[in-house]
Amino acid sequence: MIHIYGIKNCNTVKKALDWATAQKIDFQFHDFKKEIPTQKQLKAWLKEVDLQVLVNRQGTTYKQLSDAEKLACEKITTALPLLMEKPSMIKRPVWVKGDGSTRVGFSEEEMADWFS
Repeated sequence: MIHIYGIKNCNTVKKALDWATAQKIDFQFHDFKKEIPTQKQLKAWLKEVDLQVLVNRQGTTYKQLSDAEKLACEKITTALPLLMEKPSMIKRPVWVKGDGSTRVGFSEEEMADWFS
């Protein structure tokens, strides 16, 4: 089973869930609004993807941060508390396979390659 993390009303997440369903991928969805990622989860994801990939700098939440908070997003130790406090700052969706391998975002081509 794969775990997909995101926000239910996010258009990219909706497309990803529709795609996973159409591909008959066994997945469990975790909504950031109901299940805030733990520090342990975030650290595991960051072993697989770069912090620059995980932080959604295009979103409204990030754009509303103070300059000091934006600077904090440049280092894992200071970014983790912010990502747990404001999970909308995490780029979506986050895909995690049973072996811990992780991908962030959604592209049909990239996901098809990852699952093949």
